[in-house]
Amino acid sequence: MLAREAERRGWWQRNHPDFAQRQRTLIALEARAQRIINFETTVVPGLLQTGEYTRALMTESQAVPPEAVEQHMITRLNRHKVLLRERPPKLHVLIHESALHQMVGGRDVLRRQLEHLLECSAKHNISIRVVANTGGHVGASGAFTLLQQHEGPGVVFLENLTSSLFVEERHEVDVYRDALRNLAARALGEGQSAELIAELARRLDTEASRE
Repeated sequence: MLAREAERRGWWQRNHPDFAQRQRTLIALEARAQRIINFETTVVPGLLQTGEYTRALMTESQAVPPEAVEQHMITRLNRHKVLLRERPPKLHVLIHESALHQMVGGRDVLRRQLEHLLECSAKHNISIRVVANTGGHVGASGAFTLLQQHEGPGVVFLENLTSSLFVEERHEVDVYRDALRNLAARALGEGQSAELIAELARRLDTEASRE
C-alpha cells in the first residue's frame, strides 16, 4: 500500500516523535499522489504556508525549541516542491474560516499569508474553499489530509505532536471521504472564498495603516 511503500517502518509512526522523519514520510506520500485533499481547522494548510507564517507558527506555539525552528522550517518547506514540479498533483483545500482569523505572526504576516492564498488559488491545480463559521461541522474533531492515486481508496494522514497516523483501510478512508463531501457541501465556492480572503486581507491592511 501507498504508506507502507513510502517507508518500511509502516503506517503508524508512533514510536519516534522525530519531526523530520515524519515529514519525510509525508513528503514521499505527497510526491506520489495525484490528488491531495486537505481540511484544516485552525491554521493555513502546510503546503500553502509562507515561510514567515510557518516560522511564526512554530515560534508562537512553542511546540518547537528555538534552536530547532530553522531546521524544522527547511524540512517543512521542502513539501512545497511537489507543487512546483512540471506535473503537480491537484490540491483541494478546505479551510475553516476561523483559521483565517488566527493572528499568527501579527497583522502583516497574516495579511501576506492571505495574499499568498489568493495567488495560489489562481493556479490551475489548486482549489481553495472556505468553510464558513456557521456552527458545528463534521470536521470539528480536527484536521486531516486525503492523498489519492489513480487507483485504490487512498491514504488519510493525521498528525499530532508526537506521532503520525496513516489510515489505509478502505472502510475508514471512506469515513473521511464522506466527511470531505459534507464539508465541501457547506463550503463557499472558490470565487466567494477568494472574495472573503481578499476582504480579510484588506481589513488587516486598513487596521495596520490606522496604527
